[in-house]
Amino acid sequence: EEEREAADVVAGLPALALVGQPQPAHIAWAAQLLEGLPDEVRTDLAEPYGARAAAYALLLAGRQDVDRPALPVLRERDPGAAGRAEYLLPRIVALGPAARLPLLDLMLPALRAQSKPQFAAFRDNVQAIVQADATETLFEWVLQRLLILQLEQHAEGVEPPSTRWIDLGRLGAECSILLSAVAWAAGDEVAAEQSFASAARELGEIAKLSLAPEPRCSPAALSLAIAALGGSSPAARRRLLNACAAGISADAEVTPEEAELLRALAISLHCPLPPVLPGQSLRATRAA
Repeated sequence: EEEREAADVVAGLPALALVGQPQPAHIAWAAQLLEGLPDEVRTDLAEPYGARAAAYALLLAGRQDVDRPALPVLRERDPGAAGRAEYLLPRIVALGPAARLPLLDLMLPALRAQSKPQFAAFRDNVQAIVQADATETLFEWVLQRLLILQLEQHAEGVEPPSTRWIDLGRLGAECSILLSAVAWAAGDEVAAEQSFASAARELGEIAKLSLAPEPRCSPAALSLAIAALGGSSPAARRRLLNACAAGISADAEVTPEEAELLRALAISLHCPLPPVLPGQSLRATRAA
């Protein structure tokens, strides 16, 4: 039933057609990335231990200062994988931000092959890395959702949240936080205002919306908003994701960071999305 609802949500999202469909271009991009990977990275992505190390490296790559407290924490909790992550880190960084989502997609099958105790330890280690410096960046929030939540949703015996048919008109503050987080990912204040206006128009007159200041759109605030909005009906989630996609498409270009955020929001709302090509022009896709 939940899979059918998720399919209904994605099928009803006209703006999400802008962020790509799994067509030959996406398959070719993945194949090109795989061919260009160093042999040791390709090998690691194919088995649980190496995929775990590569996931740690992805998380570490999100910070400019890789010598922050997270690395000693990881060395203490998972010494072998930490050493491998340090080796993989510069090689993954060299691939560039556009490679992060394809790399994650390539490692997910191996991560799903972990035993339950292995996954529990992996989840705890990811959380420890994020909490090591007492701050959580939006990138870290996104990657946790893409890694942990996506794996949990595929785990055997995990029940999806029940649909509560919430009236979005009562959740204007939560809708504003969600759309504002998307808007501030666009860059400066002018870009954020443009993004938010596009998203608000797509969502319509169902709630009183206003662009929240960037500090109010912290990962913690976004988590609370998602928790309130996530149990809404398929139709409500359709409108929310459509609005997020409209905000991202306001400048007609998908950055790697925006693609990651949209994918994480879709997973959080139980509506998986197809892949997005790096630098894909949304305006060109809209016209196609």
